[in-house]
Amino acid sequence: MTNMPPTTTRVPTVYRGTASRVPPLRPYFRRLFGARALIGNLARTNLKARHYDTALGQLWLILGPLLLAGVYLLLRLVLRPAGSAEEAKAIVAQMVMGVFVFQFVSGVIVGGGSSILNNKGLLLNSSTPRMVYPAVGTAEQAFDLGTMLVVLFAIRLVLQQPFTAWLLVLPVVLVLLAVFSFGLALMAATAAVYFRDTVNLLTYVTRVWLFVTPVLYTVDEIPENMRKFMAINPLYPFFAVLDAIFNGVRPQLGYLVWCAGWAAVALVLGLWYFLVKERDFALRIY
Repeated sequence: MTNMPPTTTRVPTVYRGTASRVPPLRPYFRRLFGARALIGNLARTNLKARHYDTALGQLWLILGPLLLAGVYLLLRLVLRPAGSAEEAKAIVAQMVMGVFVFQFVSGVIVGGGSSILNNKGLLLNSSTPRMVYPAVGTAEQAFDLGTMLVVLFAIRLVLQQPFTAWLLVLPVVLVLLAVFSFGLALMAATAAVYFRDTVNLLTYVTRVWLFVTPVLYTVDEIPENMRKFMAINPLYPFFAVLDAIFNGVRPQLGYLVWCAGWAAVALVLGLWYFLVKERDFALRIY
């Protein structure tokens, strides 16, 4: 009689609504950390689909934001001409920096909004933590931002803009900005499952957000009587710090604390909303 190998029974993964309860966090984040290779592979696959690994693909990645910055720069100089060549160079450097950074923020949020719906097939056929999909979008935008920062520093070098030790603060600000953006991406991804027009709405919201953020102008150019209203904008302290460090000035500690506060609030709210609703995603998008 032939000895048959023992059969293994696959235990199905069953998702049930958590009834507004957050699942156990330690096992969840252990599984999410275990999926870091998947996040990297999916991000690289998506980048390759955009021809990121070719010279033309990387050129287009930079050309789009540069053309956008050029249009905004023309508008800015028409409305308020530069007083000198040095001022014009500073305006160009500031405009490129602002557009590149804002492109990262809007890309993370809008991409996060569509991340669950775009990965419907994977979501329905795997037990991977659903937070993987917004994380993939954030990783993609981080790759893009890295390339754009190289171009930004090259432009600043050509324009003879200051390079000071305060640029060492830049990674801290960008990490806080990434955390803030990821928190909003989690909220957007969850909302899009229940309200399919969320992604389209986010596109228009980010466009309006651009004009009320110190991207087309510096923080110093905002009138004093308007700053209390601008301070409602969560991106205000981030761009205030960026303006300072790129101008070679010590950023105010209060702004850095403000950035950390917004990042913490966005991440906590995003995690809570996402984790509470995650178990219902498969039922909602099926």
